[in-house]
Amino acid sequence: MKHLLTIFLLLTTIVIVTGCKKSSNGGSERSSDQIVTEPLKPLSAAFKINNSTEHGLLEANYLDFNNLSQNAISYFWDFGDGTVSTDKVPSNFYYGACGANYTIRLTVKNAAGKAVTFSECYHIICTRGGVPHSPLPPTKSK
Repeated sequence: MKHLLTIFLLLTTIVIVTGCKKSSNGGSERSSDQIVTEPLKPLSAAFKINNSTEHGLLEANYLDFNNLSQNAISYFWDFGDGTVSTDKVPSNFYYGACGANYTIRLTVKNAAGKAVTFSECYHIICTRGGVPHSPLPPTKSK
């Protein structure tokens, strides 16, 4: 097992260092550049909508996204309604369809091209008359 760990470390971290030579001022200087390649850090995708409630999202409000992804270099948001974004943190986005459910997906990639996806389903809460409520079918009067 120890040998496998050593091989893994050698394959993921390459360090090339050349010898030093004396400079004319008595110090040493590198005869060539040092090349260091570090292993990629773990990739994760996650987000939070800061202005969501425990019941969902209020209709016609701009969503306040907080991208919690780690070690990503590209972002692809799919809002579930045909709208997409490649911004790290989307802005000026809102839903207007009262009572609908949408799944928001965030796919991130790292420098090696590995991708991971995080998704969350949200219910759009109606706000007719300024008071949040769930859409109910009309009741029949007796």
